[in-house]
Amino acid sequence: MPCLMIDDAILQNTAGYSSGYPAGVPKMYAWYRGATKHRTGGEPPAHFTAVTGWGSIYREARSADQPESEQSVDLANAKTYVHIRDTREWRLVQDQTSNTMAGAHFVPNFSNNEALPMKLEERAEGSVTLSGPPAGYNNHFWPAMRGTFDAGTVDAVYFQIDIKVSHPEPKLIAHVGVDWWLDDQAEFVQGFQNNPTAGASNWVTLTEKWSTLKFFSGDPEKLRLNPPPPLLPDASTTASNCAPTRADKG
Repeated sequence: MPCLMIDDAILQNTAGYSSGYPAGVPKMYAWYRGATKHRTGGEPPAHFTAVTGWGSIYREARSADQPESEQSVDLANAKTYVHIRDTREWRLVQDQTSNTMAGAHFVPNFSNNEALPMKLEERAEGSVTLSGPPAGYNNHFWPAMRGTFDAGTVDAVYFQIDIKVSHPEPKLIAHVGVDWWLDDQAEFVQGFQNNPTAGASNWVTLTEKWSTLKFFSGDPEKLRLNPPPPLLPDASTTASNCAPTRADKG
């Protein structure tokens, strides 16, 4: 049987199936091992009206000491959908074709938001090329404009993006997630009052072939019953990274 995209999405968000661990991230952090969901479930706070998908790329822990290289990363087809409670429709609120990517090289634990500038180069076909993460830093990226919705109407979110690297050494891993935002202009404040996370996916090893990374909030069975457009059977019949993989004990 082929591995459906929806199976891959659920696997990428099932704890225990990361393919590596991020260098420099404290093991006590919930997202160090991969898939996490916020304790309040799939919904944003009742008065929130904005959202953004995001991704992070790290050297895998056992590649932390490998020398610097001219490694680059390509991003394509980033899309964020919110699920409208009353109509049960998935609404596209972020689309890379009309929403450029932003980001920086942050320190692994995001302490004090310390970061270095990250080179982002837009390609003619719509993808974006990033400089690879320097030793001691990551790549953290997101669509520049937040998606918006009416307060109290959304009960789940789905985000996906295609990622590949120019060459596989040092080994890079990535995960994706979603933050709810108070509104589309709210500033970041310490403590994440303005942008609590919906959660994050497992870590996926990046290769020279495109991998589609996926995050969803809420219940997997509800996702099966009512998937967003990219996960419908006629959208794609197979998924390249659907074979379950578990990282060695980190």
